[in-house]
Amino acid sequence: ATVATVLGTLAALTLTRYTRFKGRMLFSGMVFAPLVMPEVITGLSLLLLFVAVGLDRGFLTVTLAHITLTMCFVAVVVQSRLITFDRSLEEAAMDLGAPPVKTFFQITLPVIMPAIVSGWMLAFTL
Repeated sequence: ATVATVLGTLAALTLTRYTRFKGRMLFSGMVFAPLVMPEVITGLSLLLLFVAVGLDRGFLTVTLAHITLTMCFVAVVVQSRLITFDRSLEEAAMDLGAPPVKTFFQITLPVIMPAIVSGWMLAFTL
């Protein structure tokens, strides 16, 4: 659940912050595909992929499948919070001399932390 939360948060940040990059629609489609596909289809597709690649079915494949399934739910929750986030708070912090990394950890992360925690709980439950 933690890996899915980190990857889902990074995907949500990428999709909300960088609105114009080559392959954005493909990236968005790949992140949110497990939401619209039935879980049985996703599971069978991953099983066929793991067999074709030659991975033994075990803890690693179950973990990869869980991350694939739950990452999109985390991305949706965090992205919904980031869309409503007022970017002028970050701009004000950077105008006052804060570097982008400090701005992220002092301004952005505390604001989106409830969404990250709820995404983690959702990923853990699923």
